[in-house]
Amino acid sequence: MQLHHDVARFATVLKRLALLLTANGAGFWGNHVEACRRAVENSDVWGVRRFQDLCGGMGSLNDLVLQRDGSPLLYENDELHALLSEARVLASELAGRSHNAPLAAIGSTDPQHPTGSTINRPESYPTAQTCGRRRRRG
Repeated sequence: MQLHHDVARFATVLKRLALLLTANGAGFWGNHVEACRRAVENSDVWGVRRFQDLCGGMGSLNDLVLQRDGSPLLYENDELHALLSEARVLASELAGRSHNAPLAAIGSTDPQHPTGSTINRPESYPTAQTCGRRRRRG
């Protein structure tokens, strides 16, 4: 099944973002963004929600400054923030349209995948709570 053009665009931006992060010493973040991309390419809205989680709060992807030898990488940081901005806008739009349905349902007229359906996920599937986020106590 071919992805809706907005979903495909989001996956492309995530791929570029993951490559930029990995190439500039931020492999931890690159791996997380890549996991989001893979989920999105499999029409799993988890990838959209997880990306949104990666961008929220203190110590998030939004706070990252790419550096080499203690000096910020100006061009790379400009590209990073442009990609993050585009990805956040796309994620917000997709999250609003998906309502936890498979991303393949966006723009679909298939009655078996209505936009308001939910995703059946196995218990072992990673969630925002199990992918690097720790809950604060007290």
